[in-house]
Formats: sequence, C-alpha cells, structure tokens
Amino acid sequence: MTSQERINLALDHKEADRVAIQDAPWGTTVERWHREGLPEGVSPAEYFGFDLTGYFPDLSTRFPEEMLEETEEYYLKRNSWGWW
Repeated sequence: MTSQERINLALDHKEADRVAIQDAPWGTTVERWHREGLPEGVSPAEYFGFDLTGYFPDLSTRFPEEMLEETEEYYLKRNSWGWW
C-alpha cells in the first residue's frame, strides 16, 4: 500500500494496512541521528518511511496584519492571530 492510499483511507475513516507515520523531529535531533548513523543527505522522512511530511496548515484566524505603531526603537504590529 502506498503512503497516498494509506492517508486517503485514514481521511475516509477506513482501515489501512498500518497506521500512517508522520513526525517532525527537531533539527538538533536530526543532527544527533546523523552523528549516530543516519546517512548524510538522507532525511528522517525518507529513512523511516514517513507517510506524511510537510503538512503545516495555516490555522490562524487570518486577520489582516496591521502596523499599530512604529518608532526608531520598536514597532507594534498586529499579526494574523490578532496578537501584537
């Protein structure tokens, strides 16, 4: 079964051959893995066979960004989450 088939079944609430694997290890973790034997030039996703990689949806409220105040020392800006 391919990763795409596995993910599609999961999204359809159906059973696949195994649970789809997804992870996003920290950069320092990946560096350590390379020191411990993960081949250089090989990503953890490729090595471990992750089914889903690079899925980072924008979950913000998508408010328009707005510059509230700007001086030579600082600026105050409201971001897409509504925070400043």
